[in-house]
Amino acid sequence: MGEQGGVGVGNLKVNRRSFLKHCSVFVIALGAVSPFARSEERKLYFWSSVLSDPRYKQQYVPWFREQVKKKLPDFELIIEGYDYDEMQSKFFAQVISNKPGIPDILEGVLEQVPIYQTFGMIAPLTAAFNDWKEHQEFIPSFLEGFKFKGELWAMPYSINARGLVYRMPLLAKYKLDVPKTWDDLLKASSKITAGEKDVPISGYIIATQKGAVRVFQEFISHVFQLSDHVFAFNKVQSKWEVQITLQQLDRVFRFYHDLFFTGDPPAIPLNLRGMRGNKNDENYTKGKHAMTPTGSFIFGRRQEGPDQRQILENETGIAFLPTPPRGRQKTYLEISPVLLNAFSEHPAEAFEVIKIFTSAESIVRLQMLGGDISPRRDTDDPPLQRQFLDPLVIDWLKRWKQILPSGAILEFVDWLRIREELYDLVEEVVYNQTSHEEAASRLYKILLGEADRFNKTPSPPYS
Repeated sequence: MGEQGGVGVGNLKVNRRSFLKHCSVFVIALGAVSPFARSEERKLYFWSSVLSDPRYKQQYVPWFREQVKKKLPDFELIIEGYDYDEMQSKFFAQVISNKPGIPDILEGVLEQVPIYQTFGMIAPLTAAFNDWKEHQEFIPSFLEGFKFKGELWAMPYSINARGLVYRMPLLAKYKLDVPKTWDDLLKASSKITAGEKDVPISGYIIATQKGAVRVFQEFISHVFQLSDHVFAFNKVQSKWEVQITLQQLDRVFRFYHDLFFTGDPPAIPLNLRGMRGNKNDENYTKGKHAMTPTGSFIFGRRQEGPDQRQILENETGIAFLPTPPRGRQKTYLEISPVLLNAFSEHPAEAFEVIKIFTSAESIVRLQMLGGDISPRRDTDDPPLQRQFLDPLVIDWLKRWKQILPSGAILEFVDWLRIREELYDLVEEVVYNQTSHEEAASRLYKILLGEADRFNKTPSPPYS
């Protein structure tokens, strides 16, 4: 592809030179990155975090490759696995390199979709999606998080709402009710941590590792408990405004501080700072934590061993996240996207791969391995479920669907700078390097600045 090349689906045309000019600041921050090698063979590249998991490699990927080969016999599907933040960095690196068409397809997290759309890196799927005979099987509310300016920018393949999982035997041992408030959680976690110090088992764990996507997702869940939105678009004045208040941000940062520094002992021991969400899930299923915020996907870990199976199948309860005073039952709604690179040299074929990945059979096969909730109606078909899902998975999904109504969808804005700042601030608060008041003030200033930047873009949203 030449310097001026641009491809897409429908009417999309992306000019790479314009992209380079648009994201020059990000390029400087990223630094020099060596481009990936690519042969001239007809290949489709799919970057995926999920499909790099050994369970999926063994039990899903062979079927997936077979379906792609049947549909596209002249193409080889190349699957490469990265975690989501690494994938984001590599995607930017590819688009600014001489190989912008790699990957053709990628998955990600909800908050990355508007980042990629802002920089012109993904193609709108509206026309191709509407032409697909199965498009009406997708639940409309799960598509809304990917819609912007009349276009659909991603396809959903799994749904999750953050909830609380807890070890029922441990709560019973200490005669504790399931925590319903932040204060309940702090007290119950402290009691378990104290009583199980010789094992040791912590009463609670939360993601705090800098750069881990779950840090943002878990933090924003608590934000939604206090405010309907982080940003709201004022249609009368045609501008973005910050809706969350400084005081509300301070309450969330103080909660993070209290988890590590309030109580004797605190809810979370200090040696458990800097943990990733995936590691927290792993350790919960190994019996090292009594409670953690997570999604239905944790059920996939029952395949990792008999102890994990026992905890998830027989000892785990599911509840709404505990709420703050004058808060409400709200949480981050995770709608996992699969996206089409705007620079793909084979956009039509790449969309065929997306259709296979988001088909009913594909999603049910993924549910069997991961326990995710489906964005499609037809995956609830009893014969299909009986063919692929055991009764425990079906029951697990029903329990998690009770959490879904509390889910809130992020605004379709560029979260890049906000996420990076939040990673720093959470780390500083839990390591007692910054007060919760100062952290809230800094984040609030970032939000105000970003709202001002959104309003200065050439094409304001909803116009």
